[in-house]
Amino acid sequence: MPLGEVWLSEKLRPFEQYILSHELAEIEYRAAGLSVETAHEKAPEDDRRCAGDPTYEELRRESNLVPPVW
Repeated sequence: MPLGEVWLSEKLRPFEQYILSHELAEIEYRAAGLSVETAHEKAPEDDRRCAGDPTYEELRRESNLVPPVW
């Protein structure tokens, strides 16, 4: 995958905004100087703002791509 791009399966298209938001959170943490691992661990904390959104909750339930953070 080219640097600076995030590729998604068509199956994930309905969840694109949540996945990209998560990836951007990781990038912001990395830019702040955190390690790859720490940025990856902290990004789900930012996903909490999506809690309660039916599409986001479907992503969490159906795909197991976004771990529960609460």
